[in-house]
Amino acid sequence: MELSTDQITAGSNSQEPPPRRSRRWLHLPGRWERRALFVAVYLLFCGGLVWGAARIYWYFAAAVPLGEAPTVWDFYYPRIRGSGLVSRRVTRDDARFDLLLLGGSVLEPDWGSIQLELQARLDALIPGRASIYNLSRSAFTSRDSVLQYQHLQDQRFDLVLVYDGINDVRMNYCRPELFRDDYGHCHWYSSFARRLEAGSISLPAATLDRLAAVAEFIPLGTPDPQQLEFGGNPQTPRTVRANLAAIIRLAAERGDPVLLQTYAWHIPADYSQERLREGTLDYASESPVQCAVELWGRPEHVIRTLELQNSAIRELATEHPEVGFVDQYDLLPKSGEYFIDPCHLSAAGCRRFVDNIWPEIERAVRASPAWHDTRRAVAD
Repeated sequence: MELSTDQITAGSNSQEPPPRRSRRWLHLPGRWERRALFVAVYLLFCGGLVWGAARIYWYFAAAVPLGEAPTVWDFYYPRIRGSGLVSRRVTRDDARFDLLLLGGSVLEPDWGSIQLELQARLDALIPGRASIYNLSRSAFTSRDSVLQYQHLQDQRFDLVLVYDGINDVRMNYCRPELFRDDYGHCHWYSSFARRLEAGSISLPAATLDRLAAVAEFIPLGTPDPQQLEFGGNPQTPRTVRANLAAIIRLAAERGDPVLLQTYAWHIPADYSQERLREGTLDYASESPVQCAVELWGRPEHVIRTLELQNSAIRELATEHPEVGFVDQYDLLPKSGEYFIDPCHLSAAGCRRFVDNIWPEIERAVRASPAWHDTRRAVAD
């Protein structure tokens, strides 16, 4: 028996599948009481995730304990807490020699072996009795050094070593009338002052500050090409002097010995960015990472500003004979054996750097209780 076309169509229509139901990503209970409870629990869960993520961020970024709220200092200067200077009281009357390092990337372990070399020599001189608190960081200026030292008002060190110079040069790249001696014309410092006045900081606020710092007029990075002309009339020499003078003054009030240094650099006469990239300049080739002079400005401006800043440091050291002083610029040979780029040092350069300051450090060690405790232990 054959079916007609109409019968076939009717049969097929009678077997049409039911319409597909749209997928629901969130199934809420039917009763409003249960629905309200479900939504409340869900929001608390999401809030807990956000809170936990923020705590984890601060823990890894600034060593903030999971049960504590971060401070403004934890965001801008995380190495203070990371070094143990928040949870530990440092004094000069114990059996440990406590050395504070303040400066930029040259003192950082990521950029050289100065800290490791210092620790090795101290351990040989006073085994197990030396602690180094390294608060130096890439892009930090003498302003960061004085701010951090001011903040450590309850800590007492056997020696405070300061090495600042080239990062201050970058602060000159603004119109003269905008320059501020507290470097408030740079976003890093103006935002820090603003957050410090507010008294707290959150993760969203910290993120916004990071984004603003990238786009700011004077970022902690390569200067704005439109502002390079202002580097020819540097104003930072007086600021570097004022910042270091503030550290000397605070140290005198606290009884902390201080070691000042001029800043060493090596910019070959045939320097160019192209030759730096090609590796044909007189720089050690042991590091795959090198910084161009242009990170701090035009070469001629950088050289002139560093010379003026070093002159200011020498004058300050002459005025304060009670302060230790090492002229690193004169003592570090201008050779690729010691430099990997204009300011960062090779392994040989780091050893020579420590050689230059070691007499001052050894003098401070021998004046500390740690030295006498070591002598007594040896005698016993």
